[in-house]
Amino acid sequence: MSEGGARGRLSIALLLSALIHLLAGGGLTWPTAQTPELPGPPIAAVLTQPPAPPSVAAPAPAPIERPPADLKPPVPASGPAPTAAQTPEATPTAVTPAVAEPTVAAPETAPTGAAAETTGEPAPEPPAPPPQRPTVPTGFTIRYVVQGSEGGFTLGRLDHIWQSDGRRYALSAVAQASGILRLIYSGLLTQTSFGEITAEGLRPEHYWLQRGRRQLEVHFDWVQMQADLGPGRPPQPLQPGTQDLLSVLYQVSLFPPPAEGRIWVLDGKRQREYGYRELTRETLELPIGRVPTRHLRVAAEGAEESFELWLREAHPQLPVKIRMLGNRQGDAVLLAESIRGLADMAD
Repeated sequence: MSEGGARGRLSIALLLSALIHLLAGGGLTWPTAQTPELPGPPIAAVLTQPPAPPSVAAPAPAPIERPPADLKPPVPASGPAPTAAQTPEATPTAVTPAVAEPTVAAPETAPTGAAAETTGEPAPEPPAPPPQRPTVPTGFTIRYVVQGSEGGFTLGRLDHIWQSDGRRYALSAVAQASGILRLIYSGLLTQTSFGEITAEGLRPEHYWLQRGRRQLEVHFDWVQMQADLGPGRPPQPLQPGTQDLLSVLYQVSLFPPPAEGRIWVLDGKRQREYGYRELTRETLELPIGRVPTRHLRVAAEGAEESFELWLREAHPQLPVKIRMLGNRQGDAVLLAESIRGLADMAD
């Protein structure tokens, strides 16, 4: 074979190899008949709400079997730790379904109205409302002329001063001598009482008295139901509603009791039960003017001391005349000369 023939065959082989590679790689495209391309139908995207998944009732939880208390967990035998190839596949953890809270049925109520008539059972009575504190003045001052006896010599002036916020009260009495007695006495009497206002009236918590050099102090402990009379004196048991010597005047005045009754009073040494009753109704001529009044007498059985009150009939019923009887310092009569500070209530 000639050299030229060999070269020709080699060229043909190279051309065939190149053609095969082009066909396999997609580099050569065979011409085809030109068919016009038709546009496809338009594609429309519409968003729709996916259907709700069907409700599946949660299965009831399987009862949990508790092992006996005396069983102990098994202890693994000692040995080499398993290799990754020997470790079994992890077992999927079981999911405990949520347990719905049990529904507690509302308690049945007693039938009322028409329902009560249908069942034949009487409707229960509504609970009684809590007792309300009575309305009292926020403040007033009564000035009295002090006489040694009815129509007698004037000894001085006495002021009763009342203050309250509706829940608590503060009451004081201050006496000043007048005329020639001013040279002898700088003060005849000073008293204070303060405490709480309840639905039953005044509940004193502290009482203090000074007459000359004599002082007396009482602390009312309503939790322990006893009164502390100061150092060296044993406590006194308290009766419900006990008053001191000053608060008793306004317990009877601002909280009008029945025409007759009883009240406990602690005078600083002992506790006594006083009886009171209405004697009559009369109109008095006083330094303050002409006043219609209720006349009450308050006295303790077997005791010499007593006092009488004339309460004005107008609201609030304040003492416009006080007569102290059987006192060791002598009898005294207090006549109202003025009443100030009643702007918040009918005078």
